[in-house]
Amino acid sequence: MQFCVVKNTTIVIDGSDNSLEIMIANANNSGFTEADIEILSETEYKVRVKNESKSDPPELSEIDRIGAELVLRELETLDLRSQNEALGGQIVGLELRLLTLEGGAANV
Repeated sequence: MQFCVVKNTTIVIDGSDNSLEIMIANANNSGFTEADIEILSETEYKVRVKNESKSDPPELSEIDRIGAELVLRELETLDLRSQNEALGGQIVGLELRLLTLEGGAANV
């Protein structure tokens, strides 16, 4: 097994027994160039993961921290919009039921 990763990271683009050509094609299809990637053996990948987990996580710059916070807020906003749409659909359904019940009562 080999791992096609973003260069100097453990971010896997393709981890398989695919040929080198297929791994590079998969990376290209994912928006990476050959200069952006590297192919590691399973042993090389495991060593890199082990070494990466030992090192301290890098400090985020103020801009990165704000950017990450902004992304979280956007995701929360999208979730709330989705919930709002679902609730709006339920309200419409209840209003239609109410109109149907009122129309039925008027015919009695």
